[in-house]
Amino acid sequence: PINSRFENKILKYLNKNLHKYDMVIVNDYGHGLLTKKLIKTICKKSKFLAVNAQINAGNQGFNLITKYKGASYYSLDIDEAKRAIEDKFIDSEKIPDSILKLTKGNSVSITMGHKGSISKKLNKSSFTMPSFTNVVVDTMSAGDAFFVMSAMMMYLSKSVKLASFIGNLAGAITVGVPGCVPIDKS
Repeated sequence: PINSRFENKILKYLNKNLHKYDMVIVNDYGHGLLTKKLIKTICKKSKFLAVNAQINAGNQGFNLITKYKGASYYSLDIDEAKRAIEDKFIDSEKIPDSILKLTKGNSVSITMGHKGSISKKLNKSSFTMPSFTNVVVDTMSAGDAFFVMSAMMMYLSKSVKLASFIGNLAGAITVGVPGCVPIDKS
């Protein structure tokens, strides 16, 4: 975790500058940078907030999406969603409603690997988007690619369907290359 002096510097910057940004993207890996105070400020002061909070070996499942309240858009994988909901056996069709209820958010996309994604906007029906590839070289960073591209599209279009389409395309491209290497080196 960061110390209070560093936290206060970041908090000062956020309070001074968040209003300048149309969109804020938070990719929280759960390593201690984003404290409760910082998260509360980001959630309260962002015009359009897109959030991904990952569960990984470094945070041992203590980094749940539910700590971000009222975001415009959430993106997470199905296992992260099930842990946030605390229901290992929940039907995937019920997950988007459950996440939006817990977070008080506006829209969500749940990635499901080779099964594609399931997405929902508040007060709309959920829908699934298929995966666009059957060639998988490496899944490293596919969720990150889905998140950043779908978040930008969600902001620009306000369409969770278009955001999911673009996110799934980004994920399909990413799984086709080894590791985190640039797709085009020219």
